[in-house]
Formats: sequence, C-alpha cells, structure tokens
Amino acid sequence: MRYEAAIRLGVDYESLVTIKPDLIYCHSSGFDKSRAHLPGNDQTGACLAGVEYEDGGMANGGKPIWSLTSFGDTGNGFLAANAMIQAIYHRELTGEGQFLSTSILAACLLNSSYAWVDAETGEGVDRPKIDALMFGTGPRTRLYKTADRWICLAVQNDEQWHAVERSLGIDGFTSMDNGHAIETLSAALRVLAASEAFRLLDDAGVPCEIEDDQFAMRLFDDPQFRDAGLVTTVQQAQVGRFEQFGHMWTFSETPTRIAGPPLIVGHDTVDIMSEIGFAQGDIDSLLADGVILQSTLRQERAL
Repeated sequence: MRYEAAIRLGVDYESLVTIKPDLIYCHSSGFDKSRAHLPGNDQTGACLAGVEYEDGGMANGGKPIWSLTSFGDTGNGFLAANAMIQAIYHRELTGEGQFLSTSILAACLLNSSYAWVDAETGEGVDRPKIDALMFGTGPRTRLYKTADRWICLAVQNDEQWHAVERSLGIDGFTSMDNGHAIETLSAALRVLAASEAFRLLDDAGVPCEIEDDQFAMRLFDDPQFRDAGLVTTVQQAQVGRFEQFGHMWTFSETPTRIAGPPLIVGHDTVDIMSEIGFAQGDIDSLLADGVILQSTLRQERAL
C-alpha cells in the first residue's frame, strides 16, 4: 500500500501513534522515500538496482534478465521482518516505538551489493562476472558442451587447473588468457562424451559434474535428501499431500525442526488473540465485523 492511501484510510503512523504511543509501524514500498508514492514491483526494483544487468551478463554483452533469485518482494519482506524484530527489541529496552520503512529497491540493492565501487578511485572493483550466455564466470568455473551433454567445471586452484591440462593433453593450456582457454577447452570437450570427459577430469582430481536435466524431477525422491531431512512430505489442509523443502541448514547443538506445511491464512488467529489478552467476546465481535479472520480449516504443525 502506498502511504498516501494509508493516510486517506486513517491507518497511517501519525494517526495510529496517537492511540498507541509505543506503536511499531512498518511501511513497505517499491522505492526509497522520495519515490515511495510511485507504483513498484520486483522487476522494476531489480532493473534499477542492477540485478537484471548482473544476472544477464550485460558487462560481457548479454541481455537483462529478471531471474528467480532477484528476491525483491521476498527480500523486502525479509528486511521488514528484521527491522520489526530490532524495533521490538529496542522497545523492550526503552519503551519507545518507531516508524520503519523498507522497499523492494533496497532489497534488490542488498542482493547486488557485491557490485561495489572503490571509495578512493570511484571505479568498480575487479570481480568475477558472468558471461553473455550465462555459462560461467571464466574458464575455470563454467559449463562446457560435450559430444552429448554438458559438464560443469569448478576448478578451485592452480593445481587443479594444471590437472585439466594434463588430463586432456592440451599443451600450453595454463598459460593462455581466459578467452583463448575457453575456446581451447570447449574444443577439447566437444569431441568427448560427457562420461569420458568426467572420467578423465575426475580421475585427475578436477572438481566437475555432468549436468542432469532431470534432477528437479527426482529431487523429492532422493533417499539421501530424505535421510538428511532436506526434503519432506506433509499434509496441507487445502491441497492434501505436499512435498516441500525441509531443513535448509542444521546446527551442531540446536536441532532444527520442520514447522509443518505451508500456512493457512487465519489458522491461528483466535489462539493468538487469546494469548495476547483479548476476551472471547471481543474476539467474536472482531470476527463478526470482519476485522480479523479465523480459518475453518485445521492442520497439524510443530509447536
């Protein structure tokens, strides 16, 4: 919601803080404060912040692309959640509320913050950049076409780079510039089957993998992923059996948990209102007036 609309509806910070002086109010917009009145979306934020430039390899002649990892919308929510957590902590210490603001543009700027400028020279720093076809950031970290499939190299050091030269029998390979190295290695791998290229490189200790265009189809049935809890199956009240990601990370001494299936809007409204002190009669009135919503669907979740 643009802030002018909040003012018209009487739900702006200035109106509400007179009712609750320690209010924590977060307004999330498309752009920074000077342009918060303009309509904005994920794609626009990614374009202005340079995410589409970077993801499209435009520094090397590519075209802009709005990728699924721009995280403008979700990143904005992430920033808002972090801001509110900090504001709650501040209020616990001082008793003071505050007005917060986040934006899609700010989230996209955070996601492209690796493209920074040196303070002394005013120039961009030398860093890896993806190529125009988005195959990689250089000859050492790149997708290469073989005779039948694609293979990905992830060379980490000079020793492994020399191993590429030895395993494929390319003379003078390691002394070539990046462009020449890519051309030479592409030609050498193009005549080999992916399995043969993998055998030669893997036996030489070169980090590489053959691409798998069916990986996503098998992801949730992979026994290793299942055993590690990386994927899980839950029952969601609206859609039934639902496969989703499980543990995205683990801690050595603090076990993680899978909280349950995707949420249902209004699933816990009455419980939360009761927990924070509302009387049942007041809750019933708010429900009847449409101020709050309680879903009739119920589902199990971890506590």
